[in-house]
Amino acid sequence: MSRLFSNRGARSGVGGSIPETTLLTTDGSVTNKIPAGCGISGKMPSIEHLRPAMSGEGTGREMVRVKICGIRSLDEALTAVAAGADALGFVFVQSSKRSISPSQVAAVCGRLPGFISRVGVFADAPVQQVAEIAAAARLTVVQLHGDEDPAAFQGYCLPVVKALRVPVNGMTKGLLGQTADLLQAWQGVAQGIILDACANGQFGGSGQAVPWREPLVQELFRLVKGYGFPLILAGGLHPGNVQEAIRIVRPYAVDVSSGVEAGGCKNSVLMHDFVSTVRAASGA
Repeated sequence: MSRLFSNRGARSGVGGSIPETTLLTTDGSVTNKIPAGCGISGKMPSIEHLRPAMSGEGTGREMVRVKICGIRSLDEALTAVAAGADALGFVFVQSSKRSISPSQVAAVCGRLPGFISRVGVFADAPVQQVAEIAAAARLTVVQLHGDEDPAAFQGYCLPVVKALRVPVNGMTKGLLGQTADLLQAWQGVAQGIILDACANGQFGGSGQAVPWREPLVQELFRLVKGYGFPLILAGGLHPGNVQEAIRIVRPYAVDVSSGVEAGGCKNSVLMHDFVSTVRAASGA
């Protein structure tokens, strides 16, 4: 694994095959079987290669990566790839209207270029269930949106992204302190933090934006980066506001779902507009 979300620069064409192997082991090799103790022991995948993208260090401005989430069909997946997405998200939360089965995802992943990151979204699923779905669906990253215990995912065999909820009506100092505790707990376990807008107690996917202009929310962004996590911004992003979001937040990646949909389905024009706006905003 060279990146949390893959770089477009080293990809094969759309429709290419990927190996059957899907899980990254601690020595850098891959396997299509769930390793013994997956999520319980082992060496955490390194995030050292992510730090320049997170911090802005390096010789040039780092490209902001794009994850398009809530993919439900091969057509949506290939259209997202053609638009320039770096990662695709598949939701394994049954209560979600964008839920999809592991077998459906495996069939989709078999048609994707080899350097597309394939992210599974979970909420409070047991670690063994996450491992089984990850293997069956051929995932490369798991994203956790519930109240998971970080100890359960210590040494997990795939990169872990932990989602933290940001109230759409703004942060308080108390919530900021609680978030600092969560960030400390997930250090050494998660390889990235996704900040998603929370409305009415939902896990995410509300379609509302994180209030990124508010001072305490901006303090939250600094806090995430200060703990050394690549910051992934989600929640209510669309082609009309993502440029401002990137300018203010300077995230490692942006995550979009409903903002590139029309009539409840992913829209080719909106996906292309979103990705091209991100590329322009990040100087790519």
